[in-house]
Order: sequence, then C-alpha cells, then structure tokens
Amino acid sequence: MSSGCARAAESSCHSSGAIQAAVRRNRRTDTELVWQVDGSFERTGGVILARVDDGVRDLSYRPSIARPIARPRLARGATIRGNTPWERWEIDEPDGRGGLSKKVVGVQTHIDTSAAGFTATPNYFATLETPSWELDKAELAPAFFPQLANQTVDGFTFRLLMAEIARRRYPAATAIGRVSKVSADAGGRVRITLEDSSMFRKLDAVALLRPRGSSAVFIEQQSGVNLTLAAPIPASVEPGKTVLALGNAPRTAKVTSVAPANPGVLVSFTAPVAIKKNDILVRLSDSMATLVGGTSRGRLKVQQPFPDWKPGDRLGFAPRSGSVEVKSATATEVVLSTAAHEFDEGALAVHVDKDGEPLGGVSTIKKRTEDTIHVEPPLSAATLLAMKKMSLVRTAIVVTDLQPQSPGSVVKVGTTGPFSEGDFVVSTADRKTITTIEKVDQGKKELTLRAPLPLPDGASLVAANWLGSTTVNQPATSVDPLKIEAGRADAVPVSAFVVARDGDGFEAVTAVVKAVSGTAVTLETPLPDLQRLDTLAIGMFPGVATVVVQEPDAVRIAEAGALKAGDMVIRLGGGAVPGTVASVQAVTGNAVTLQPALDGLQTGDQLGVVHYRDTALLASVNPGDPAKIKVDRSIDVREGDLVAPLTHYADNSASGYVQEMEGSTIVLYPAASAGDGIADRDWIDGGILGLAAVAPYPPSQPLLRLESTEGVDSSRIATVYGLDLLSGQFLTTSVYAFVIDAPTRRVYLSPSGPGSPRRYRPETMSLVTTFNADFAGAFATFAQRQQLAVCWTGCQNEFPRASECPAAHPAEVDPCAEEEK
Repeated sequence: MSSGCARAAESSCHSSGAIQAAVRRNRRTDTELVWQVDGSFERTGGVILARVDDGVRDLSYRPSIARPIARPRLARGATIRGNTPWERWEIDEPDGRGGLSKKVVGVQTHIDTSAAGFTATPNYFATLETPSWELDKAELAPAFFPQLANQTVDGFTFRLLMAEIARRRYPAATAIGRVSKVSADAGGRVRITLEDSSMFRKLDAVALLRPRGSSAVFIEQQSGVNLTLAAPIPASVEPGKTVLALGNAPRTAKVTSVAPANPGVLVSFTAPVAIKKNDILVRLSDSMATLVGGTSRGRLKVQQPFPDWKPGDRLGFAPRSGSVEVKSATATEVVLSTAAHEFDEGALAVHVDKDGEPLGGVSTIKKRTEDTIHVEPPLSAATLLAMKKMSLVRTAIVVTDLQPQSPGSVVKVGTTGPFSEGDFVVSTADRKTITTIEKVDQGKKELTLRAPLPLPDGASLVAANWLGSTTVNQPATSVDPLKIEAGRADAVPVSAFVVARDGDGFEAVTAVVKAVSGTAVTLETPLPDLQRLDTLAIGMFPGVATVVVQEPDAVRIAEAGALKAGDMVIRLGGGAVPGTVASVQAVTGNAVTLQPALDGLQTGDQLGVVHYRDTALLASVNPGDPAKIKVDRSIDVREGDLVAPLTHYADNSASGYVQEMEGSTIVLYPAASAGDGIADRDWIDGGILGLAAVAPYPPSQPLLRLESTEGVDSSRIATVYGLDLLSGQFLTTSVYAFVIDAPTRRVYLSPSGPGSPRRYRPETMSLVTTFNADFAGAFATFAQRQQLAVCWTGCQNEFPRASECPAAHPAEVDPCAEEEK
C-alpha cells in the first residue's frame, strides 16, 4: 500500500511518459487511476490523490492518508516506598599522579522494567517522590540533579548527582528531666536527683530551663486535668506530642478597702516529727484549733493564735493533707469515704470545712466499724452543715517560747483569683515594701497580709514572679552588711528582690537589690542570719504598661521603666483571641521595640509581662469544642494563667558538665558556679533540667550532642543553625565540628573565624554540612525515613513512522521533478 501510494502521487505530473509508466505499475498492483470532475467524486469511488485546476496541479492540496492502526506501548511503575536499594555512584577521576581514583558523586539504583513487555528500548521518564517532603525538618536537604543511564528494553539506572551540592542536617539531641532533689557532696560537687535520667549522658552540659511560647491563650476554667480556654487551641497542635508552656500574665488586683489584722505569733516548740504549713494545731486543754501559717527556722507562724498562750502548753497537730472525706454524718455517727483510715477507738479528730479550715472542737472516737466511726461529744448542727473532712490529731508537741508578730492588714480586692497563700506582694504605690499573703478568703474577696502596705486610693496589689535562684558564696560581713556574693555573675538583676529558702518555703525577710557588679550584689536592707551556701530565691514584680501610641518601629508607653529588654509581653484584655507573645528588644525612655510587632495596638491598651514557669503535655482536644483540652497532669491554675505551644526553652541557671551518673543521680563537675540556680520541682517552678545552650564564641559552652555523627568531617566548614537566645532570632555560625566522643555522638564546635556571640538552644539546633564521602549511606537511611520512591514511565512506539510514505513535501517543491529528469 505504501509503494502504491508513493507511485500514485506521481500521476499528477503532466509528462505522458510518467503517466504511462504509472499506469503500467498500477496494473500490476490492481490499482486503477482515473480522472474525475471536481464535485462528482464519491467516497465509494476511491481516494483523491491529487487535484488539477485549469491544467495546473494544485500544490497546496495534501491527499488524505490512511495509516495502519498503531498505538504507543505505555507502562509505568514505582519502587517500594522506603525500600529502594540505593548504592554509591562512583566515577573515575585523575588522582594527580597519572592514575585514576574512585570518587563518590551521588547515589543510584537500577529500575527493572522487564514486566512491562517492551520489545524495543522505550523512552523512559523518572522522578523521585515522597508522600510528605519537609526539608526544614528532614535530616538531609538532598539537592540533586537526576539522570537516567544504561537504558535498555528491560530497565535503566536512575542516578542522583549530589557532589558538592547536597547538604546533610544533623539535628541536635535533647534531654529533659524533672529535678526531685539538689544537694552538695563533701567535695562540693552538685548532685542532682532526677525523676528520669535516661536521656542524659556523661559530659552533657546541663542547666535549669524555663519554657517559652509565642501564641498564648488564657485559661478560663480548670477541673483536674481538664482546661477550658478563652479561645480554641491553635490547629497546628498534636495531642500526645505538643508540649504546652504554662505561664501567667501579671497577677494584680485593685484594692477597695484596708483594715488591721489580728496580731500573729512565732511559736518555738519541740516535736518528734516535722510540722508543715497548713497543718492544724489543737490545744489539748480546751480543744481549740487553728492553722499553721508557715515555718521559719524551726518556728511556727500562726496568724490566728490561741488566747492566753504560754510556754509549756501541750498541742496536738493534724496534717491537713491527711484529711479523709466525709460521706455522711449525724450527731454521733460519721461515715467516711474509705474504710482504710486510722480513726481508731480513743483517737482524737478535728473537723475541716471545704476550704481546709478547722471548724473548732475536737471529737473523741468511741467506736469504729469499717468506714463508720462513732464520736462524742455530739456534733453541732453548724458543724454537721460545714464539715467536709476529718483529720486525725497526731503526736503532741510542747510550746517552748512565744514571740508576738506585728499585726498585718486585711485588704479587700476586686478579685482574689490571681493570688494564693504565701505570695510575695507589693503595692503599685511602693514596690520596695514587700510582704506576704497569709490567707485568701475568696468568699469575702479578702487577703490577709503579714505586714501592712502603703495602699492609697486607686492602688493595686501585685504578686511576684520567681525569676530563679542562686547560692550564697559569701554572706554579708559586719564591715559591709549590705553586700553579698552570689553563686554566679549577673544572676540577680537590679530592682529584683531576694529571699532565703527555708525548707519548701521562704524566710520572712526580703531585701530589694540595689546594685549588681558581677557576683557582688548590694541590697537595700540586710538579710539577717544568712549563711554561706544558703539558697536565695530571686523575685521580680512584673510590669504593666499603657500604650500611648504605636509608631512604625516602636511602641510608646506611659510608664517609663515598666518594661525592660528581655521581657515577654502580651496584650491584656484581648478577649477570646489568642495573643501573640512579643519579646522586648530594646527600651529607650518610654519607647519600646517589640519582636514581633504587636499589630493593632490602640491608645489605652495595656501590655503585661508574661512569666513562663512550667510545662504540661497536651493529652487531647475536644473535637466538638477545641477550646476544651486535657493535659497529662493536674496543674495549679489561677486567674490570668495561660498556655502556649512550646517553641523552645531558655537557660535559667549556670551550666554544669555531667561528671558521673549514679542511677537517677547525676554529679556535676566541681566548680564554684557549676549548676548554680538548679532547683527541685514545685519550689519556684517546674524544676526542668535539660541540655544547656551552646555558645561557640566566648564565654563559650562548645559541646553539642547530635542524634548522629556519621559522616561528620572536621576538615570541612559546617554551619550551626538555631534560635539564638541573645537576639531571639534564628541565626547561623560557621564552625569546624570535631567528634570528640563517638559513642555519645558529641562534637566540639570551633568557630571558623571571628563572629558575634551566640547562645543556641539545642532543641532548635542543627549542624549542617555539605556532601561528604559517607553521604550515600546517609541517603539510604534518609530515603527510608522519608518513604522515597522512584516513579517511572516508559513509552514505546510499536509501529515506527514510515521512512518513505507519507512524506511531507514543501509546497514549493514538485515531487515529480526528479522523474521528469
């Protein structure tokens, strides 16, 4: 058919010889050529091969061409995700000595296409694919040039050229543990007992940490582990993975009235057991009861003393924490919530209301029957109505001395929600006169203060936040009673206050910091009885600033000095909208520079300093109401508290290197300031111990533990990338990384040249290197983690294009010209 087609095209020539030759050939193939008048042609009559108009062939006419039915042969396939057999791609290169050496330039894999059934080598197309490619989180950033080689009917080789263009990311390792105890051994080394020490290794640089978050939501209600927020939690959180930073806005309330309080006493005593704050004291001679307000150097503080106290009085005490709930009661019979109690016959018990306050009077247990006890004298109607718990009176104590205290004051406030017993508070009218809250009465909206404060009309109370702690290296002397030496330089900021630790609480006397020079701290007033190695808590009263105007590059506030560089602030009164937490970058007079900028600030808006203190794991989010969440443990929540998804931590103590590990206890290198400020949980914060910040430049802490050190090459310049605590931004530093301990994957970072100081947080850090000789092995692991697969398509034309017919001829060329010659 193709031959006939080619010869038939020649019939358009005006040479008689050519026509006769064509006729003779067509007769041999049973093909007849005829001329028909244009317009009379029917499809059943044949196929038009050429057209002549007025004796001249129309060269613009192209005949219809019939081609055989032919389809391309297509096939596609993919390797198994995460299980592609990658191998090194090596080439020969001159070695400089007249020979050749092998050089790894990338990775490659052979793709088998034999199942497609190609009969000739097709055209192959291939790509590298993954279900989710997150290069910012991936271990490797595989910049590559793909290439296909060795193409045959049964397969091809897929190559990725990576030499000197790919980068590998080595994430920094992290370690977190809760401190349960801190002590010093005979050699002066700091010993830290952790609830879980499994994530730590020898030579780790560790420090006490505080969490940070960037988008906070206020907590409206709490019930155990269930929290109701003012706005839905951000959609990006992942229950079971997202850690929440717990914090609070300034704890403050307007004062509405002030009245004198009853004078309290300090009680010296002897007792075989320890007595704690909120235990109940019972005078055995008349069965009167009161609360222990606190302890101070072996003495009890009692804000509501018994009348006519005297040395020699015998007291009993009932631990409020050991109270047992009452299920039901009559005048002579009480049913407790459990049969596992110690209210045996002959024992004494006190009655406790819903707030843990003793109701007065003591009952004697006359009989016990499982969960039911019989008491006398009979309980009054008022006691039956208010009683929620009963507490067993323990071993008697003997009073040895009584020392009256100055009367404090009872302050009515707009809300007691932000406050708790034991808080250190000041008046906004005078931030240097500090006292503590002895009692909170939510029903009456009253706070009982240990000492009176200057509270003029319009003043507010502000509660302190705990910045951290430090050890006393040298107490004050008689020559200079106001100067002490702290455990580390710049631990205590100016305008903070310090108070000595006393057991699980604090001493009564505080001192405002007047000046700081390195480790030397000058106080406004002396701290009596301070000893070397005592622990000082460092407190700060948070600022609240009123916006005057928002300028393009700063915010002007009404209260100059209310904010300082390093503060984290949030807009107060923002309603149900999650608030951005901004860092104060600089303060000049009343102009404050924030990062990031808080858009939409109006005149009169208030900015409050945010204080982060602890973390909790997000357990679940209510799918029907994302403002209701559950955390992994019960937390102490007050009015103004907030949560924010954790972004990073900040160091809150001196760093120390782990010298030894003894079970759950780690021992830090002996040094004057090693670990200074590390405190146990629930004293001033969550007691979170973690890896310390990494500082390549002096003052340096150059050790970094990586998740892997495979392929780290100390001869090549690497890049450290992470969040810098000094600037609050993600920055980079060029370094040389030396593997100093392969089993623990620890590297030593040495700057490759001069640069600015940096303090990188490990949980945000990566060490980024260029291609190295072991990259092929690293890529195989990366490909498995990222579920990489090679997807390919092959296309084979089953019937090749005819070489002679049909042939396209340019319009200006006469196909019969050659034959006429």
